[in-house]
Amino acid sequence: MNAIDYALQRIFNEVPRELLSDAFSTFSYFGYRDSRELPDVIEDDVIHNKVMLDLNRLGGEQVQLPLDQMHARTIHDGVIFEIPTHLTQGRKIVSVYSLDYYLGHNSLGAGQYASGSNSALKRDGMRMMNAASGPTSVGTSRIRLIAPNTIFTPETSVTGYRTLRCLLENDGQLANIAPSAHIVFGDMVVYACKSLVYNRINIRLGEGSIQPGSINGYLRGALDDFADAEEMYRELRSGRWQKIAVFNDDLTRQQLTRTTL
Repeated sequence: MNAIDYALQRIFNEVPRELLSDAFSTFSYFGYRDSRELPDVIEDDVIHNKVMLDLNRLGGEQVQLPLDQMHARTIHDGVIFEIPTHLTQGRKIVSVYSLDYYLGHNSLGAGQYASGSNSALKRDGMRMMNAASGPTSVGTSRIRLIAPNTIFTPETSVTGYRTLRCLLENDGQLANIAPSAHIVFGDMVVYACKSLVYNRINIRLGEGSIQPGSINGYLRGALDDFADAEEMYRELRSGRWQKIAVFNDDLTRQQLTRTTL
């Protein structure tokens, strides 16, 4: 069971179905009838249009994307990279951190080799030095996201092997989230669902579009219990989930560990 299926199961276990049916009922629009089932409507309205929207702003999965085979478009004040979706697994880039590029072997070794050291022993020794020292790494944080999956940097000398360190939005099925985080995700989804149920049904009751008799005393009491659901959702989102988002992502956790040691 993935995170979304688990959260939907929690909703139907914890929220009266009568309230769910009232809050997420489907309608006909100019002769077109919404044929989605109730779980599909709840998944769209609660999970994708509310919870996932927030979670993708807080953090998803940090990755390093190879850009060395990508054509860079040079403009008068910098360089633009348009990242193809196959590199991001169909996901959007949320934030960009740095553009790193490698200039080959260190300049000292390259200069000595090019100056005409003809000895085979010297050449072999130079290869060993280059292999040990590795390529020279240069990076810049002067980079920004200017359009969906499109980045700009004023650095015009970006050559060699290039990688982009950036943050992607979460996988559509939250496959990048550890199973241990499903419980907190389920809590957030249930609170978000209760908040939408409370707001929608209260508005419809006020407009008279819901028959007063269709909400009995038990359902009215359950609905009133949802009054603080939005506040609980926000507290969980800005508290426990932010910590989970950091420690769930391998690259982010490794960087945090290095800076604290």
